Amino acid sequence: MSASSGSPTADLLLVNGRVTMLDPANPEADAVAIADGRILAVGRRRDLAVTTAPDTQVIDLGGAPGGGLYPRHAGTAGRGDPA
Repeated sequence: MSASSGSPTADLLLVNGRVTMLDPANPEADAVAIADGRILAVGRRRDLAVTTAPDTQVIDLGGAPGGGLYPRHAGTAGRGDPA
């Protein structure tokens, strides 16, 4: 991830969590950046630092599991997730 002018800034950064990703190249993440109530980025805390500002709220999850994130095309239709 690279910083560029005009990039969204996270309102909230969740760190020190355990997020399982369905991406073999990046199977786990420990941070989630959120802006305007939507996920801005998921990855390693050190990589998401570029999404923060001095007023970004940071919450340490203390290693708690944060669930899993997967793309909509991962075959979830029919599992209670609207298609």
